[in-house]
Amino acid sequence: MLHRSIRPKVLRLALATFTCLLCLFSAGLSPQALAHAKAQSYLYFQIGESAVTAHVAAPIQDLNKVLDLGLPTDRKLARADVEPVFERIRTYAEQHTDVQCAPQTCELTFTGESSLENTHGGQFLQIYYEVDGFETRPDELQVAYDVILADKPEFTNFLLVDDNWKTGTFDEEANIISAYKKAGEIKTLDLNAGSFLQGFLSIMRLGIEHIVGGVDHVLFLIALLLPSVVQRKAGAWRPVEKFSSAFGHMIKIATVFTVAHSVALGLTTLQMVDLPSRFVES
Repeated sequence: MLHRSIRPKVLRLALATFTCLLCLFSAGLSPQALAHAKAQSYLYFQIGESAVTAHVAAPIQDLNKVLDLGLPTDRKLARADVEPVFERIRTYAEQHTDVQCAPQTCELTFTGESSLENTHGGQFLQIYYEVDGFETRPDELQVAYDVILADKPEFTNFLLVDDNWKTGTFDEEANIISAYKKAGEIKTLDLNAGSFLQGFLSIMRLGIEHIVGGVDHVLFLIALLLPSVVQRKAGAWRPVEKFSSAFGHMIKIATVFTVAHSVALGLTTLQMVDLPSRFVES
């Protein structure tokens, strides 16, 4: 029988080694997220190879007070509540957000998109922009952002980058670049930080996180690794002669599996491939 022919020590060693590898890979990989908090407003940038986009995230009830919008305060707001006063909010946000890229010319162009986000710190209105006007992507931006802070000095505003391939930043809301403590401050945002290698290694890291973070992925990988302690000889399954052989097979399987997932995640992150979720899960 197959279960009688497998050496128990080899199987235990293989599984123990695999567990250790998972522990090493997953140590410290939990993504940190800066949850939107009270008395804070945010300006996020997404840095691409040739394009730069941004979005404002400001607490809607504080905007309500500062602009005297007359919005309900006894419940969560719906999109329909905000629409009648949205242009007033957008005008205010653009008056208190300035992006320069001297010696070139830069300006924020509203994309037409906005959203309401519910957090433990309240509801935040997000307004999305493209940074336009430059001929070639600048090396840095000079950014002023005092939405609400200009009217409420107790506020703290944050400048963040949540997407940047070269620094390995993907959907990361905790990547604070600078904090604004008073109105009129100007902060510099370096667009040349990082490298292609750093971005590639981060994609690999993201792939490992994806595998470790899903029970179905871990179980599937274990199912792939279990046969690494046996081999087919003379029409029968037989245990490998030594642990190094099993370990080598395991490393190959784990590496190929991780690389495949990392490539898939990278293509999805860069929006080069967009497949239906039903097909992908199958």
